[in-house]
Amino acid sequence: MEIGERWGYRAHSVDSLVEVEVLKIGTQKPPRTLVRFIDEQFEGRQEWIPPARLKVIWKDAVEFEAREARWDRVDTHPGLEGAPVEFAIDEVFRTLIDDELASPAYGYTGVTAVKDVAGLAGYLQIDESLLRDAPESFDDEDGWIVPWATTELIVRTACTLYSDKMLHEVEKQESEVQLESTHGRWYKSYFHKDEDIFVTPEEVASSDFEEPYGKRCRDLLRQWCGAETVARQDELKALRQEVVRLDELVTHAIRVLRTAKLTTQADDIQRRFGVPIMQARKSR
Repeated sequence: MEIGERWGYRAHSVDSLVEVEVLKIGTQKPPRTLVRFIDEQFEGRQEWIPPARLKVIWKDAVEFEAREARWDRVDTHPGLEGAPVEFAIDEVFRTLIDDELASPAYGYTGVTAVKDVAGLAGYLQIDESLLRDAPESFDDEDGWIVPWATTELIVRTACTLYSDKMLHEVEKQESEVQLESTHGRWYKSYFHKDEDIFVTPEEVASSDFEEPYGKRCRDLLRQWCGAETVARQDELKALRQEVVRLDELVTHAIRVLRTAKLTTQADDIQRRFGVPIMQARKSR
């Protein structure tokens, strides 16, 4: 800002903009700016204010407030902030949706900035109109801004279409939590970079159960993926475990036969069995 410029001033977030003129820019800390209030109701009042309260050059004030109003209208579910759904939304976008298609709107939980409407519709295999129809939606420099109803459609559809990938990520996180709930967790101190902090297994388990980004978030992601998909994933997981168990059992049987000098029988079983799973994994 420069001396002589006129800006829109706001003391509190709920206030309307008020026109002021910049008279002097302070040189001390914290930063302060001397302004004069233009409207006659203020009778020439002058005040030193934090410069952050000057929101926009006055000539752009009308459009600035109109844009704020559009964002207020599209923020239909402000209560989502800090809830499991906020972290589930972030997880879906991080895992399944490219940033060039869409991303969560900063500071507005449940609101999405769609940067490529046609591209996102194609990726989700839905009609483009479903991303445009919400009356609160509007075009902005960040993209096509949509409310929670459309965001929910986006994340649920993505989870349904790409459930295997989403559930794989959920299971990966769950395995990490189970491991740390047994052995604890080490992490670097935020305030002392050279200091390591240990979190006990009990604290890890308690935090995962209580915090919105833990178990409750993963449960919600599973719900979005659909009960049938989760059941299928559980069946595949059980099948993989059974295959590994049989692999270990046959490998052990071959080893026992060789130890007992029954080489012919061991060779016959190994020939029919093929390459053991663990050996195949190592070779890869």
